[in-house]
Formats: sequence, structure tokens, C-alpha cells
Amino acid sequence: MGQSSLLAFAHIPKTGGTTINRLLWRTYGIGHVGADFRNPPPVYTLRDLEFDLTLYPFARSIAGHGLKPFVDYGDVGRRMVWFTMLRDPVRRYLSHYQHQYVKGPAKFQLPFPKWMRTFDRDNVMVRFIAGSDDIEAAKEILRERFHCVGIMERFDESLTLMRSNLPAPELRVQYSRPSNVSSSDVKKRIEDNIDRFREEIEYRNMLDLELYRYAIDVLWPRQVAVHGAQPRSGPGSATPVLDRGRELSYLLYRRCLYKPVVWVDRHRQRRHRDGAGAK
Repeated sequence: MGQSSLLAFAHIPKTGGTTINRLLWRTYGIGHVGADFRNPPPVYTLRDLEFDLTLYPFARSIAGHGLKPFVDYGDVGRRMVWFTMLRDPVRRYLSHYQHQYVKGPAKFQLPFPKWMRTFDRDNVMVRFIAGSDDIEAAKEILRERFHCVGIMERFDESLTLMRSNLPAPELRVQYSRPSNVSSSDVKKRIEDNIDRFREEIEYRNMLDLELYRYAIDVLWPRQVAVHGAQPRSGPGSATPVLDRGRELSYLLYRRCLYKPVVWVDRHRQRRHRDGAGAK
């Protein structure tokens, strides 16, 4: 990867992004930015990016739920090499519920039908990519701006495809199977009744279903065609010492420097915003 390029991973919730993030930590160490947005709504802005690059002057990659491809990142945006992972929308939606029920605050611990009708988690993939329910805009952004679009149901192939399609031959693709809240009794209750809920889930996520089909039917074959036969990869049982060291350096730098500085920056912006609103 050229020194001027910045890998930008669009981390859509519940699409295998935790594993990809760890691979980026292990590849780039303190050259990876775990982007934290400052202000609501949860969008990482150009101002946030420029500030963070002063803390990561040798950044090689960046990721975060707030990093959105529809945002204008100015001159830095021209350096960004975007990639992402999509997932079957029904499975993604159920996983989102499981995650919030098990790990979220008490307000999310609702029976699944009530959760569906209380919290808007519909068409998350389209909204993440386009910033709205504009399916055609989402398709265009994926088609024109993304160097690689992976499919979670083809996870191992997607990782190697990313290494092939991105200007990042050094990208680590060996991983350990992560633990997941999907093993909880919540998943079992959902799986036992998935047919009962499927029709409503699909109705609520029609745009995501269309985007997912577009990725599988159009984008995936194009990507594979560039590199011939479908690539193969898989989980590894061991991580080299250097990879562990880079991961540890990322975590220590983030915890000891980045997070405290961002906390101060976030509160400074909030005070400025509140002061401007009082005038």
C-alpha cells in the first residue's frame, strides 16, 4: 500500500467487523485508527478525522461505526480506500437484537416483536452506506467508491479477496474464531421462531435485501473475475508474536493516549456547542 493511502473499513454493525478490526490492529498496530465520533448523531466528521490524524501521523488504516462513506472527508477522502462487509439482512437483524438484548442497557431487553416495533434498526446497511433510505445511492457508492465488498456468508473468501483487491498485500487474514453472543439462549428462542418472524423482518429490511442481492449478483462476481478463481482462506490456530505485539501496541496507545484526548476534545466541543446555543 502506498504511503499516501488510508484503508477505510466501513464497519456496519453485526457483519463480522470485530474480526476484521482485530486483523487491522495486528497488521498495522499504532498505524490503525479506531475512529471515535464526537457529537451526535453518530457520524465521524471531517473535523474528527483531521484531529485524529494529528494523533496518528503514520496512519495506514481507519475503522469505526461512525466512519461513513457518504461523508465528505475533503482532501483526506481522496486518500481513503474503502471496503466493507455485508450480511444476509435477516441474520444481521436478528444478530443486532441478540447483541443489544445481551450486552445493551435494560431498555433493549424486550421480547423480539416489541423490540422490532420500538427501535428502528431497519435497513441498517443501506442507511450506513448512503446516509438515508436511498437504495440507488447506496448501490452507486458501493460500485464507484468501494475497492472491495465482502460477504459475511463467504467470510474466509472475502478476507483473501480483500487482500487481493485492496492495495494491502500485507493484510493479515488468519484469525481465531471469536466468541459471540449468538450462543446465548436468546438466539435459540429466535431460531425456534425464525419462520414466524421472517416475513416481518424481510418487510422491514426490503432495501437491505436489495442491496445484499446486488452485492452477491453484481459486485461479488466482478471482484472475483479480476483475480480469477474464488480465493480461499480460513481461521488460523496461532498468531505470530509480532502480530500480538502490534495488537498490544494499538490497544495501549488507544487506551492511554487516544481515548483520554478524545474525551477532552468531545467535552470541549460540547461546551462550545452549548455556549453557542445559549447566545
